[in-house]
Amino acid sequence: MSTYLIRRILYVIPVLFIVAVVTFVIMHATPGGPWDAEASKRTSDPLFLEKLNQRYGLDKPLFLNTYAFAQAKTNGANPAELAQALLDGQFPNYLWNLLHGDMGPSLRMKGRDVNEVMFFSSTDRPFWTSRFGTTALIGLLALGIALLVGLPLGILAALRHNTIFDYGSLFFATIGYGIPNFVLGVFFIIIFAVWLEWVPVITPAIWMEDSNMPNLSAAFLPSLTLAIPTAAYLARLTRASVLEVMGRDFIRTARSKGLSERIVVIRHMLRNALIPVATVIGPALAGLVTGSFIIENLFGINGIGRLFVESISRRDYSMIMGTTLFYALLIALANVMVDVVYGFLDPRIRMK
Repeated sequence: MSTYLIRRILYVIPVLFIVAVVTFVIMHATPGGPWDAEASKRTSDPLFLEKLNQRYGLDKPLFLNTYAFAQAKTNGANPAELAQALLDGQFPNYLWNLLHGDMGPSLRMKGRDVNEVMFFSSTDRPFWTSRFGTTALIGLLALGIALLVGLPLGILAALRHNTIFDYGSLFFATIGYGIPNFVLGVFFIIIFAVWLEWVPVITPAIWMEDSNMPNLSAAFLPSLTLAIPTAAYLARLTRASVLEVMGRDFIRTARSKGLSERIVVIRHMLRNALIPVATVIGPALAGLVTGSFIIENLFGINGIGRLFVESISRRDYSMIMGTTLFYALLIALANVMVDVVYGFLDPRIRMK
């Protein structure tokens, strides 16, 4: 199993490399640059723009610019100096620092690094109150709601096949999975904030300033909005999987031995029926986190998803690269986790 796990983890490295290369090429192939969003006299001066491009190494050839971009901050050196070092035949330790997660400074946030913006809210507050902590909290709450709603709904719908409960479950799954989450978010704001007035229309801060604890009432609507489509998908998948297992021979054999229905369902039926469901929980979590950039903008939440959208509009190349690689890493690790769990559930996977 350890060999299988190591092999799966090593697969993450080329995936991240490909994502970084594709993201970088797309960013620089798009017309415009990081300085176009600033409408000022300085940015309209060609000489000033030339100095900015030289400062951040954006005037170098694309392959040199890639290294300079990946290692924008090493011992006080700027990207232009690092690119020139490559041009002169030197080989600074770019890849080593990139593997350490050093994404360099933000092009649009003066004096701030990408890692600092993403993972540290301030020097006197813990890291879980950062943008990363906000996004992770919403994603984990959404996954919890999806599991608590989707799994029992799918199991009961299969056990009460062709009843009113089954039809109601299918209706919920179809509606919940068919409506986009940003449309659901608008509906929830109208219902819970405007009509019922249970929550404020403007979402307050997720993390309390005095206790560094999460404000769950502020995270409820965003998490619920993200959870409904995932819960609907899990309900349909669980229902189909349980129905498929119910017709197998080992279930009829267990019942013929006189076992109670509870033991048959819990010990035999669910253990095999939930294997396909387990394979999608990891990607579902990554999808909830990576899909939060729409919801964070809708609810005005200061998370990584909103940072990703803002960095695109600002053409902040380093921030775009940092958030993209972060999302890619989450998805890759989620897939590795699913493969490992599936290997424990099905020993045949360990042999591959």
